[in-house]
Amino acid sequence: MNNMRIPERSRDTDGLKTVVFTLRPRPSVDLRAVYILWMVLTLAWFTIASIFSITDGRSIFHYFGAEYILIAFLAFTFGKRTNVLEQVQITHDKVHVYRRDVTGTLHKAFPTYWTQVKVSGAQTLNCNIEIGSHGEAVRIGRYLTTSQKVQTVEKIKSVLKEAQTAGFD
Repeated sequence: MNNMRIPERSRDTDGLKTVVFTLRPRPSVDLRAVYILWMVLTLAWFTIASIFSITDGRSIFHYFGAEYILIAFLAFTFGKRTNVLEQVQITHDKVHVYRRDVTGTLHKAFPTYWTQVKVSGAQTLNCNIEIGSHGEAVRIGRYLTTSQKVQTVEKIKSVLKEAQTAGFD
Protein backbone atom coordinates (compact mmCIF):
# COMPACT_ATOMS: atom_id res chain seq x y z
CA MET A 1 0.00 0.00 0.00
CA ASN A 2 2.81 2.41 -0.72
CA ASN A 3 1.06 3.85 -3.76
CA MET A 4 -1.13 6.86 -3.29
CA ARG A 5 -3.17 9.41 -5.12
CA ILE A 6 -3.23 13.05 -4.11
CA PRO A 7 -5.73 14.72 -6.38
CA GLU A 8 -5.69 18.40 -5.57
CA ARG A 9 -8.60 20.49 -6.70
CA SER A 10 -9.98 23.92 -6.09
CA ARG A 11 -13.58 24.89 -6.26
CA ASP A 12 -15.34 28.21 -6.01
CA THR A 13 -18.40 28.59 -3.84
CA ASP A 14 -19.70 32.13 -3.97
CA GLY A 15 -16.21 33.52 -4.40
CA LEU A 16 -14.72 31.35 -1.64
CA LYS A 17 -11.80 29.18 -2.65
CA THR A 18 -11.49 25.69 -1.19
CA VAL A 19 -8.48 23.45 -1.72
CA VAL A 20 -9.05 19.73 -1.18
CA PHE A 21 -6.31 17.13 -0.69
CA THR A 22 -7.46 13.52 -0.84
CA LEU A 23 -5.20 10.72 0.37
CA ARG A 24 -6.27 7.19 -0.47
CA PRO A 25 -4.14 4.05 -0.73
CA ARG A 26 -4.39 2.03 -3.89
CA PRO A 27 -5.36 -1.55 -3.16
CA SER A 28 -2.77 -3.99 -4.40
CA VAL A 29 -5.47 -6.40 -5.62
CA ASP A 30 -8.92 -5.74 -7.00
CA LEU A 31 -11.45 -7.23 -4.57
CA ARG A 32 -13.65 -8.45 -7.41
CA ALA A 33 -10.81 -10.74 -8.49
CA VAL A 34 -10.45 -12.04 -4.93
CA TYR A 35 -14.17 -12.78 -4.69
CA ILE A 36 -14.26 -14.50 -8.10
CA LEU A 37 -11.30 -16.69 -7.10
CA TRP A 38 -13.05 -17.41 -3.81
CA MET A 39 -16.21 -18.50 -5.64
CA VAL A 40 -14.27 -20.76 -8.04
CA LEU A 41 -12.41 -22.38 -5.14
CA THR A 42 -15.71 -22.83 -3.30
CA LEU A 43 -17.35 -24.60 -6.23
CA ALA A 44 -14.34 -26.85 -6.80
CA TRP A 45 -14.02 -27.59 -3.10
CA PHE A 46 -17.75 -28.33 -2.75
CA THR A 47 -17.71 -30.65 -5.78
CA ILE A 48 -14.74 -32.63 -4.50
CA ALA A 49 -16.21 -32.77 -0.97
CA SER A 50 -19.52 -34.01 -2.41
CA ILE A 51 -17.79 -36.81 -4.32
CA PHE A 52 -15.80 -37.88 -1.24
CA SER A 53 -18.88 -37.75 1.01
CA ILE A 54 -20.86 -39.94 -1.42
CA THR A 55 -18.09 -42.55 -1.75
CA ASP A 56 -17.00 -42.44 1.90
CA GLY A 57 -20.39 -42.08 3.59
CA ARG A 58 -19.31 -39.21 5.82
CA SER A 59 -20.99 -35.83 6.06
CA ILE A 60 -20.02 -33.18 3.51
CA PHE A 61 -19.02 -30.88 6.39
CA HIS A 62 -16.28 -33.33 7.30
CA TYR A 63 -14.45 -32.24 4.13
CA PHE A 64 -15.83 -28.74 3.67
CA GLY A 65 -15.19 -26.61 6.71
CA ALA A 66 -13.17 -24.00 8.51
CA GLU A 67 -10.70 -23.26 5.72
CA TYR A 68 -13.51 -21.83 3.61
CA ILE A 69 -14.60 -19.54 6.44
CA LEU A 70 -10.99 -18.43 6.97
CA ILE A 71 -10.62 -17.46 3.30
CA ALA A 72 -13.86 -15.45 3.47
CA PHE A 73 -12.69 -13.66 6.62
CA LEU A 74 -9.32 -12.77 5.06
CA ALA A 75 -10.97 -11.38 1.92
CA PHE A 76 -13.39 -9.32 4.01
CA THR A 77 -10.59 -7.98 6.26
CA PHE A 78 -8.44 -7.07 3.26
CA GLY A 79 -11.33 -5.13 1.76
CA LYS A 80 -11.92 -3.18 4.95
CA ARG A 81 -8.22 -2.32 5.38
CA THR A 82 -7.97 -0.80 1.91
CA ASN A 83 -11.13 1.23 2.37
CA VAL A 84 -9.31 4.25 3.82
CA LEU A 85 -10.04 7.84 2.91
CA GLU A 86 -8.26 10.87 4.32
CA GLN A 87 -9.20 14.32 3.14
CA VAL A 88 -7.97 17.81 4.05
CA GLN A 89 -10.15 20.75 2.98
CA ILE A 90 -8.65 24.20 3.38
CA THR A 91 -10.75 27.36 3.21
CA HIS A 92 -9.89 30.87 4.32
CA ASP A 93 -11.39 30.36 7.80
CA LYS A 94 -11.28 26.59 8.57
CA VAL A 95 -9.20 23.51 7.87
CA HIS A 96 -11.37 20.39 7.87
CA VAL A 97 -9.72 16.99 8.27
CA TYR A 98 -11.80 13.90 7.45
CA ARG A 99 -10.52 10.39 8.14
CA ARG A 100 -12.46 7.19 7.42
CA ASP A 101 -10.97 3.76 8.07
CA VAL A 102 -11.75 0.47 9.83
CA THR A 103 -12.08 2.17 13.23
CA GLY A 104 -14.72 4.64 12.04
CA THR A 105 -15.04 8.19 10.80
CA LEU A 106 -13.32 11.24 12.26
CA HIS A 107 -13.92 14.89 11.42
CA LYS A 108 -12.00 17.76 12.98
CA ALA A 109 -12.11 21.44 12.08
CA PHE A 110 -9.29 23.84 12.95
CA PRO A 111 -9.04 27.61 12.44
CA THR A 112 -6.89 28.20 9.37
CA TYR A 113 -4.81 30.96 10.88
CA TRP A 114 -3.58 28.79 13.77
CA THR A 115 -3.34 25.45 12.01
CA GLN A 116 0.07 23.81 11.81
CA VAL A 117 1.16 20.88 9.70
CA LYS A 118 4.25 18.84 10.45
CA VAL A 119 5.85 15.45 10.14
CA SER A 120 5.94 14.17 13.70
CA GLY A 121 8.88 12.22 15.00
CA ALA A 122 12.06 11.32 13.16
CA GLN A 123 11.66 11.06 9.42
CA THR A 124 11.55 7.29 9.31
CA LEU A 125 8.90 4.91 8.09
CA ASN A 126 6.95 5.30 11.35
CA CYS A 127 6.59 9.10 11.24
CA ASN A 128 3.14 10.66 10.87
CA ILE A 129 1.63 13.76 9.34
CA GLU A 130 0.04 15.84 12.08
CA ILE A 131 -2.47 18.59 11.37
CA GLY A 132 -3.57 20.49 14.42
CA SER A 133 -4.19 23.62 16.39
CA HIS A 134 -4.55 24.60 20.06
CA GLY A 135 -3.25 21.29 21.43
CA GLU A 136 -5.45 19.03 19.28
CA ALA A 137 -4.05 17.16 16.30
CA VAL A 138 -5.11 14.56 13.76
CA ARG A 139 -2.62 12.08 12.35
CA ILE A 140 -3.00 11.11 8.71
CA GLY A 141 -0.98 9.35 6.01
CA ARG A 142 -0.09 6.21 7.92
CA TYR A 143 0.29 4.19 4.72
CA LEU A 144 2.51 6.71 2.87
CA THR A 145 6.25 6.43 2.51
CA THR A 146 8.45 9.00 4.22
CA SER A 147 9.14 10.94 1.02
CA GLN A 148 5.43 11.03 0.18
CA LYS A 149 4.68 12.32 3.69
CA VAL A 150 7.23 15.11 3.33
CA GLN A 151 5.87 16.07 -0.12
CA THR A 152 2.31 16.11 1.19
CA VAL A 153 3.27 18.26 4.19
CA GLU A 154 5.05 20.75 1.92
CA LYS A 155 2.01 21.03 -0.39
CA ILE A 156 -0.38 21.52 2.51
CA LYS A 157 1.96 24.06 4.15
CA SER A 158 2.17 26.13 0.97
CA VAL A 159 -1.63 26.25 0.65
CA LEU A 160 -1.98 27.05 4.36
CA LYS A 161 0.52 29.88 4.08
CA GLU A 162 -1.48 31.33 1.19
CA ALA A 163 -4.72 30.92 3.17
CA GLN A 164 -3.26 32.51 6.31
CA THR A 165 -2.27 35.59 4.36
CA ALA A 166 -4.89 37.72 2.69
CA GLY A 167 -4.18 36.30 -0.80
CA PHE A 168 -6.46 33.24 -0.57
CA ASP A 169 -9.76 34.87 -1.60
